[in-house]
Amino acid sequence: METAKIIDFKRSFMQSFTSIGPFLDIAAIFASIAIISLFMMPLVVLSSFLISYTTIYGVYYISKSHSSNGGYYSFTGKIFGVNAGLITGIFYIFYSSLVLPNISLFVATFIESSLTSVGFNFLYSLDVYALLFSLSAIILVSRGLRFSSFYVLLFGFIEIAAMIFYITFFFTFSQGYINPLQNFDVESFFIGVMFGMVIFAGSGSSIFISENTQRPNKLVPLAVLTSFTISGLILTFAAFAMNDYLGQAGLILYSQTGGEYILTRLMDYNFLLFAIFLSITVLSAFNLAISYLRAFISTLERMRKDKIIPSWKTRFNDSSLDLFILLLVTLIIILISNFIGFFNMFLTILTCVALSYILVHIVTALAIIKDSKYSIKKPSFIISLISLILLSLVLYYEITYDPNLYSNLITLTMVLLSAITIAAVNIYRRKYLSMVNFDYNLL
Repeated sequence: METAKIIDFKRSFMQSFTSIGPFLDIAAIFASIAIISLFMMPLVVLSSFLISYTTIYGVYYISKSHSSNGGYYSFTGKIFGVNAGLITGIFYIFYSSLVLPNISLFVATFIESSLTSVGFNFLYSLDVYALLFSLSAIILVSRGLRFSSFYVLLFGFIEIAAMIFYITFFFTFSQGYINPLQNFDVESFFIGVMFGMVIFAGSGSSIFISENTQRPNKLVPLAVLTSFTISGLILTFAAFAMNDYLGQAGLILYSQTGGEYILTRLMDYNFLLFAIFLSITVLSAFNLAISYLRAFISTLERMRKDKIIPSWKTRFNDSSLDLFILLLVTLIIILISNFIGFFNMFLTILTCVALSYILVHIVTALAIIKDSKYSIKKPSFIISLISLILLSLVLYYEITYDPNLYSNLITLTMVLLSAITIAAVNIYRRKYLSMVNFDYNLL
């Protein structure tokens, strides 16, 4: 792993921006929200953006005083002790390792359905698209942080330009204003917000490469807050623009087709609009995969230094083996998806990621509240308390009302396995616990 301070502000900004995957969200997450919340979709995106300000404050708070690629787990471990750090680390590994295969599933579905609409298809195309996408992202990340940061910076600006263009296009050719409050339903709204918060799940990823960032306690918090605000505003405008562009009937078709209906509409105007939208969606997914992988690999390396996870102890580089194992996990998920459906698997994993993300940020909010010494006079206490309440509310509605039983069971199983693992470590590996230390990197 590279340890040089090679990340400047613009690269730190783009790390967080592309980890949100704004253009991909238009095709993927917006469609997932519309499935549940339908006409409330833009209101859900706006609410998710505002609620996520309280969670992104946690990232901002950590990055101001805690320059570590360990991110959430090292901060919660510092505040609550080793066990909290361990369980936060386990959940971070769990949901971060699912990001690449899940992006691959959606990209494969999106490309296959798009190309089928123009008469191009072949046997096992879904498997091929998903595997090629994952393999390409892993190969690029394996080239190192310097190379991948240049790629993300360059194509991140292309993604921003494309978003501005399509937002303008959607508003220009809209069918009229659609009231997002019609048929308002509380349960559907909050479940939609949970999916909406996934949009911003990667917004803090700059903290996971802070050890490679110049003046991390200055640049990282600024980059995180700036990228979050800009991406949130762009996505909110995009949600309202798409709602008005599609109209009531179009939005229903959009939610029923997993997002591909937007391409059908664009094809009616011009094939070039269709081709650019498809290309930028895949590019955005690729940016997102690379940024998440960079953060993931950096965190695993930090975990080894913190003695949380062991080295593979082979002649191969640990990061290379991590990427290889992640490719195997992706391959297994792709194979299983052939039996239950790629888009169904995508939604199931998306829910698992959302639930895990919320749990990690609940623990982080509690850690900041404790670090604030429970003082109501401190902004960190007030904001984190609001974040805790809102996250708990979203979690309650998701667990109570979401019909996707599989994702709830998977996440519950992870909670139980994590608790059993921590209990076993405390009973049988006390010497191991004494080796873990989160105090090394406070600024």
